Amino acid sequence: MNVKKLIVVFVSIALCLSVLGFTEAGGNYPKRALFTRVFNNRVTGTILGDTLREDMYILDTTSWQHKIFLENAFSPDISKDGKTIVFLRYQDVYETHAEGTDIWVSDSSGKNLRNITKTILYREYNPKISLDGKLVAYSIYTGPFSYDNLCFIGIDGTNKTCIHDVGTFSYNCRIDGDPEGQFCMSDEIGSEDYGITGPIMNVWDLSWVKDDEEGRQSAVFHSHIEKEERGDEIYIAKLHHGMYLGFYKIANGHSPEVSPDGRKISYVNDGKTYIFDLDTKVSEQIPGNCEDIEIRPKWSPDGYKIVTCINNRGYESAALYDTLTSDVTHVTINIRRFSDDPYWFGNNFLVWTKSTYNMKNLNLAKNLFVYNITTKTTKQITDNEPTEYGDTISDYDMVPLP
Repeated sequence: MNVKKLIVVFVSIALCLSVLGFTEAGGNYPKRALFTRVFNNRVTGTILGDTLREDMYILDTTSWQHKIFLENAFSPDISKDGKTIVFLRYQDVYETHAEGTDIWVSDSSGKNLRNITKTILYREYNPKISLDGKLVAYSIYTGPFSYDNLCFIGIDGTNKTCIHDVGTFSYNCRIDGDPEGQFCMSDEIGSEDYGITGPIMNVWDLSWVKDDEEGRQSAVFHSHIEKEERGDEIYIAKLHHGMYLGFYKIANGHSPEVSPDGRKISYVNDGKTYIFDLDTKVSEQIPGNCEDIEIRPKWSPDGYKIVTCINNRGYESAALYDTLTSDVTHVTINIRRFSDDPYWFGNNFLVWTKSTYNMKNLNLAKNLFVYNITTKTTKQITDNEPTEYGDTISDYDMVPLP
């Protein structure tokens, strides 16, 4: 092979890497990702209240360099086609007790920003874009004597629907002809006919499941039910062409996570991880359990593996469960070394958030790390250092950009 052909080969490889993202043994990283950086000034916070700032950064995995993407922006979710980003913003640059959040939308470059909720003082959080990209599901907290409500709004800010006082529903209410049983309509919430005893629900861990043959999209969430000490339960809220129809219970547990094909839901109950099949309506337990630490199970982008917590010779270990072969692979000795849940970054990499402490004053900094499943090696992505002045800097929520 002559020199010119070699040059052409090397240039072609370089172009492939620039498109696919950084490559190492085991596969490709996504080319770009967003993450949130939190700056918490504890000294100022002592005087003014809980004062912090959250900004969104963009990471280039070909150089591992990052830069500011959007100021006063956090909790991003990206549409399936990669063209739209929803995120939260404080109604002032710094968060305080007396101030709320709004849901904003931008394109994938961080431009064409618009506020789609425009509430006053309410705290909206956990926005999730529907599978067709037309709706956003989110939770809203309206005050110290209220519970979280479940809301839906069009991506353009129209047709907002909130299920007010979700906490007062009774799971015993039914609709005649509903083939899936426990199904409550919003206009029945609060009715004394259903044996309601008071607020019992918060709305957490929102995500979406695939449309059924009738054109319905469903939002999945978990709630802590105080009534009769029932504990954590998982529900599906059904919609039809954007109209809310009602919700029903599918399992006891928390931390629901929907598979990439939208037809299975992993969740945790009593330290054990389960998979609920929306077609068969049956839950199956993954072998093993973690008694003391429960991490949120996450599906790999190809839908074949789940990272969760499985006991490994007496240690709570992050592990990969293969849904095709039922094989379990432990990826780290003891999950207590890590401060937050692992999540996927491509099909062969996991992202962790790990804390570093200043032992003089116990201030901390959280940094992002990527774990290579094939080589069993870890790469540090960010390098925040704890200070001596009461400030903390933390990075979290790294989301690949398609």
